[in-house]
Amino acid sequence: MNILNLRPVAHAVHNLNNDYDMRIPQKFLHLGLLGIVVIVASAIWTMITPSNYGGIGLIVGIVMLLPAVITRVVTNTANNRRFQVRDGIVDHANLRGDEQILDIGVGSGITLFGCAKQLKTGKGIGIDIYNPNAGGGTPDIFWKNAHKEGVADRVELKNMDARKMSFADESFDVVVSTFAFHHVGNEESRRKASQEIVRVLKPGGKVLVYDVGFALNELEQVMRESGFSVQRHGERFSMVMGEKSA
Repeated sequence: MNILNLRPVAHAVHNLNNDYDMRIPQKFLHLGLLGIVVIVASAIWTMITPSNYGGIGLIVGIVMLLPAVITRVVTNTANNRRFQVRDGIVDHANLRGDEQILDIGVGSGITLFGCAKQLKTGKGIGIDIYNPNAGGGTPDIFWKNAHKEGVADRVELKNMDARKMSFADESFDVVVSTFAFHHVGNEESRRKASQEIVRVLKPGGKVLVYDVGFALNELEQVMRESGFSVQRHGERFSMVMGEKSA
């Protein structure tokens, strides 16, 4: 089954007080605000003293504003997509209820909490290094959502680098990640994170990761090199699914 053929999002089941929105990176937001100031100042300058400088200022201001506008369009699209991807991951994880689950780059917790709702005796652990320029959440937002979703007793949050995790070998039954792997770094960094995922996964365990296509090349390669059964769906945005040999 292609995980990208996802069922419609059942928004009614999500509490309206939850906060899963992706955010505009602060550097784009600051640049955009400065762009607005430049546009306003240029418009006023043009009205007071007609000259070419006002027009140049307007162009500069618009250019400064563009990254924030483009990012807003992308994040709005991604916010809707995240629920679809989360539900697809939960379906394909096919959880029994006693698993140990790891979410790489957990952010506001959307994917981890979807999995945690299926747990009875299992545990979900999310790791992240919250970066204001990554567009994700914060620890406060994570725990707010955990309580709203009713899974706070089944999850943990750790400040941890995916490239050097402190977990013991073969600690987790399932590793998930959504829209986070491209933040890990360059190809070498993503390869290190991929090797860590292989290390902490139990024999017979599953990996389910969704992100922009280029960011998952190293993960797919490392899993194949490690003898995983691997499937990949999509190009621009990809889902990579792997199962470790038992």
